[in-house]
Amino acid sequence: YADSFPTEELIRLWSPEVDGHQVAPVDFVTDATTLGGVADATFDFVIASHVVEHLEDPIRCLQSLARVTKPGGCVFLALPDRRGGRPRAGGSARGSAAGDRS
Repeated sequence: YADSFPTEELIRLWSPEVDGHQVAPVDFVTDATTLGGVADATFDFVIASHVVEHLEDPIRCLQSLARVTKPGGCVFLALPDRRGGRPRAGGSARGSAAGDRS
């Protein structure tokens, strides 16, 4: 698990008293854009969940994710869908830039 803060700092910021969840131990303290300090081809599987859209240089982040993933490995990205529409009560957002409002 990589984060921009060490475990102790995350515990201080996000303790169970704050959000009700335990803090996962951090294996790599690095920035999400370069993943500095993480060797090439380290991981079989990489997950970046709602990170890329917050970065100044998302392309460099994608290159770094590919760099630290072993050949034949998998990078899973979770990103917001910003094509349009708002979540409906009891359902998900619908619609797209192409105008599909079904």
